[in-house]
Amino acid sequence: MPEVIRWQQHADAYERRCESLERERAHLLAWLAVLHPATSVLAGHSSGEDGGRVLHMVAGGRQMCWLVAPRDTHLFRHTNHVETVEPVDARAREDDRETEAKYAHLRQHTRLLALEEGVATVVEELRRRA
Repeated sequence: MPEVIRWQQHADAYERRCESLERERAHLLAWLAVLHPATSVLAGHSSGEDGGRVLHMVAGGRQMCWLVAPRDTHLFRHTNHVETVEPVDARAREDDRETEAKYAHLRQHTRLLALEEGVATVVEELRRRA
């Protein structure tokens, strides 16, 4: 098999894997948006060229946003929980933090939610013993 064909097959497989991961990410974002209905909106992104959207939501007291590919925007139309707004809407302000800062916030928020559940379990056990 010629070297070029072999490398093209690798590139094609990599592209399929990336598309699969992006699709999974979009499904998870749609789920998160439904869990945060009061703050989740979809807006066109600033370039507005490809028809993609940006999901904006507040979680843990901070605004965060993620790009959503045009092929995945239908995932956010399943309920009335996620409103589509114009990019100038105040709820669609851009997240100006670095990606790593957003990830750090998500990790901290996740730990707090886990702690909250653990505290609730302990309180429930103490109530049952009383």
